[in-house]
Amino acid sequence: MRTLRILIASTLLSTAFSLQAQIIPGLKGGINLATTAQENGPDIQSAIAATGGLSFDLNLWNHFTLQPELLFIQKGSKTEFDILGLKFEQIITLNYIEVPLLAKVRFGNYGEDEDFGFYAAAGPWAGFAFSGKSRTTQFLSGGIRGDSVVEEFKFDDSDNRKRFDYGASGAVGIVLNRIIIEGRYNYGLAKILPATTGMDNTPVQQTRGISVTLGVVF
Repeated sequence: MRTLRILIASTLLSTAFSLQAQIIPGLKGGINLATTAQENGPDIQSAIAATGGLSFDLNLWNHFTLQPELLFIQKGSKTEFDILGLKFEQIITLNYIEVPLLAKVRFGNYGEDEDFGFYAAAGPWAGFAFSGKSRTTQFLSGGIRGDSVVEEFKFDDSDNRKRFDYGASGAVGIVLNRIIIEGRYNYGLAKILPATTGMDNTPVQQTRGISVTLGVVF
């Protein structure tokens, strides 16, 4: 019986160390060129925002991994419009905690002791907006910025915004030893600002974004 217990304990420890060796944590940060797809309203431009967080490579096979992440990401947009000959700029910033789960295919040399590799990845994500605001700035003659009005979003009936967002991502990256450079496109599917008029529920705004990050794996 004692021998059996020792064998079971050894097997469990060996399995735990094996699983730990197959999990590669990473840390990343960069910029997100955030915008929204909008059906009704003025043309929307991209706004420069931030993103960063933790990633975990779960090695399943030599060239295939799953990569769950825990990210902070800013989304939103920039809009320029005229009212009675006066120029205005509105920048919307939404702060999200986002959890992607990407399937990653790796090519070339890839690993902590290797020199060079690259990968392609895709998968779903879900996000929760914990805060947000809009900043509307008037431009004076000569393009000089005037006063700004800031509105904090409450994500209720007063601004009709929704906290939850979800969608899909596609990414490509280059690995140099422990350094990772990645480009990613995020395609939001949720109606973060649904229609407020009419009888239908046509989506008015959905998030989009192109992010570029620099990361390190441990």
